[in-house]
Amino acid sequence: MIKLSALMALLLCASLAVGQAGFNKPIVAAQAKAATADNTGEPAAENKAVYQDWLINCAQGNCIVHQYILDEQEHVVSSVSIHQKEQQLLITFTVPLMTRIDKGVVVKIIRYDEKEIFQQRYHYSYCTQIGCMLTYPLSQSLMQAMQAGRKMQLNFASLDGHEHSATHSMFGFTKALQAYRELPQE
Repeated sequence: MIKLSALMALLLCASLAVGQAGFNKPIVAAQAKAATADNTGEPAAENKAVYQDWLINCAQGNCIVHQYILDEQEHVVSSVSIHQKEQQLLITFTVPLMTRIDKGVVVKIIRYDEKEIFQQRYHYSYCTQIGCMLTYPLSQSLMQAMQAGRKMQLNFASLDGHEHSATHSMFGFTKALQAYRELPQE
């Protein structure tokens, strides 16, 4: 858990230093550009792969599939990451500090025709300096909805009671998950 948390912290900090992305826009394109060793387009020494709006990062034998959403000041609004612990796939949703932890996060998956195909409330697992995280086993129903969906909404409330929604693109998720599953895991 400590190795994975350190990896997530490193990736989150690195994502804050990359590109200018607007609120509710994945920063994968900027990360892909930053992942090249120089302007030749050759990959850097770190193992990264881009699948449309999703990114796979590997460091020290640990890999994650993830996507971050930044606001205009390049603060992380939310992130979604998938990683493996032993033989189980886990999903982690991260939202900012100063959120109402008693409310949890409502995750919705919306299809291309704007029909909601998944909705579930998740309760917080823990908060760190990075943000508040919700880590759960990746259920078959959520995974199938993510593969069939166009977007994922994370809905949460701030301490002042205001409701917030961060929308993640599902473009490239299925291919990223497939590639992730083919990677050797420690």
